[in-house]
Amino acid sequence: MRRTPRSPISKIRRCLCTAEGDELCNCISEVLRQNAFRCSLSGVRPFLEMPKGLKARKHVTSRIVTQEDVENLLLAAKRAYEKGDIDAHHYGNYRAIILFGALAGQRPQATIAKLTVQQFREAIQQDKAVLDVLPAQDKIRMQHYCSLHPQVVEAVTTLFDDGARNLMFKQLSFERWLKERQLALIRCGSHFVPGDLRKFCEQMGDILQWDQSNKNYILTHGVSGVDWRFTNTHFPIRFMVSIWNTGEA
Repeated sequence: MRRTPRSPISKIRRCLCTAEGDELCNCISEVLRQNAFRCSLSGVRPFLEMPKGLKARKHVTSRIVTQEDVENLLLAAKRAYEKGDIDAHHYGNYRAIILFGALAGQRPQATIAKLTVQQFREAIQQDKAVLDVLPAQDKIRMQHYCSLHPQVVEAVTTLFDDGARNLMFKQLSFERWLKERQLALIRCGSHFVPGDLRKFCEQMGDILQWDQSNKNYILTHGVSGVDWRFTNTHFPIRFMVSIWNTGEA
């Protein structure tokens, strides 16, 4: 038995169900021709494309973290110690976290919370203190070197005598304390959060014209391109000159 040819309308319905774009265009063109409309495939296709989302504007962060904000955070930790809210051990650890986070720009949970005492001991024993961050201690699993500011070296050295422990920083304790403090930022209507230390490092690096390649390497930010995977080569000595200058580099 011969099958009755399908009408253009039935073809359009079938194409809508099977999502066959080209055949759908042809069917619509055939229906339009039958109704005395001349329309090519290219003329029909724009009406069948899904509308594309348009951005009203490119997002630029309004969250600005200044040097005064970091200094206020250090002062808040000092006052908390003087009032007896935290003991000397926690104060020294919080101070070291603030300095390391602001001057090294590492991620709070992915990196700072996982660094060990042994890593800092080995870094400080070198001619110039350089911390080796392992892949398991980085968000994108990129092993990299991080130069340590003299203030960071001084702060962490005082923590070596606090007893035998594995992790260098009490990151979770610091984040709970910071959440309770609700320390307001100067340039925006928000409170200080752990990630703002990393944001300060990036923003201050731009102000001081920190080399973009070096900054991206140390912060492991914007390093997913082909040039970083197959072209760029980095050695510890390249990152001795950071946002600080000891005069020996």
